[in-house]
Amino acid sequence: MTTLFAPLLACTTPAIAPGNATSIPSHGRAVVHSAGTQIVDGDEQPLKLRCVNIDGWLQPIPYLISDSGHALFISPNEFASRLDEAVGEEKAAAFWLDYRDSFITEADFERIAELGFNCARLPLYHRYADEDALARVETALSWGQEHGVYIVLDLHSVPGGQNALPTVSDVPRDAAVAELWEGENASSNQDETVAMWGMLAARFAGQPALAGYDLMNEPALPSGVDPADLPALYARIIAAVRQVDSLHMVFVEGDDLAHDFSEFTTPLDPNMAYEFHAYALTGFEGWANPGPADIEAYLILRTTHDRPLWLGEFGEQTIGWQTDVIELVEGEDIGWALYPWKRKQTWFYNPVLQRIRPTPAWYALADFLAQPSGGSLPAPSLAEAEAGMAELLDAVALDQCTEDGATANALFGL
Repeated sequence: MTTLFAPLLACTTPAIAPGNATSIPSHGRAVVHSAGTQIVDGDEQPLKLRCVNIDGWLQPIPYLISDSGHALFISPNEFASRLDEAVGEEKAAAFWLDYRDSFITEADFERIAELGFNCARLPLYHRYADEDALARVETALSWGQEHGVYIVLDLHSVPGGQNALPTVSDVPRDAAVAELWEGENASSNQDETVAMWGMLAARFAGQPALAGYDLMNEPALPSGVDPADLPALYARIIAAVRQVDSLHMVFVEGDDLAHDFSEFTTPLDPNMAYEFHAYALTGFEGWANPGPADIEAYLILRTTHDRPLWLGEFGEQTIGWQTDVIELVEGEDIGWALYPWKRKQTWFYNPVLQRIRPTPAWYALADFLAQPSGGSLPAPSLAEAEAGMAELLDAVALDQCTEDGATANALFGL
């Protein structure tokens, strides 16, 4: 299935925010790029990219929109495809298009700018890189141009899967293997990834609101695979990009889910940034108490390679933790991208900027969509499914979400 798809609860008073005061030039020659260890704009002025991730717009992210306990373990493709069983392929395809219409609109970009963000990281999943999705990327770039919000285009999943996490790389739940790196199709999957980036760069090369290309989200090479395979594949991708786009910056993420850059012995391009991610979902891993030790290796990388750093994802934690991360990276002149913009309320009640209200009719349908293959939940009736779908379409619109003003204020120190 090559179609389409995202996030719940309370606090409607808008934050009093500064706005980002960013003006994006209308011509494609003046673009964001790297200059030594800094990211700069087209006028060579330092630009700290303070972003928000708008994941879940162009593809289904089950755990952002579902209350099912299985939602963290099913791929977007499996989740979406099962809707065909409940309502038929034609109704399902139409629904996911309607979902894209509702989930992100120009009003979202306007509010993103009003809150002080100057950038949005836009995930694109390889199974959903259809013409409709690519056209919406172009629309997002025009909204960004209008409202002073740069776009980082993130290829969030690649053919075969860059890691073995179904929710991240869209690999099947029952056979979660990173086939970009291992198996008989690894070589062809890498070729397809390179070709996909050539296509994307050719399409978006002239866009001044494009801050750059995030080449691969959270790669994780399996044990037994040569770690040098990661920079080698990046080199091939960058060569394909540079054949059609010599201007835009590329963002390169490290191994081990964007944490490990030990195999990067030399910069891969003059116009690039190294991107790392930070989560502390259990409280026992790194970043549980954000401090200098968490970024020490990245600062050494920045100095030795003379290239900028960028924190491309962090979040899903308390306000205090999120502000601690921002203070840490801002203190080292590093930009950041909060994850996500919209979602249902987490089970742990961590804040999110735009919370989607509870949708019980949709949750009942989503429980069916998220269950493992061979699960015992029957498909809902057509009437029940359509009621759930309508409920979700209404709930994800920005004017139906509840903004967490305290979080928005905390992020920018208001």
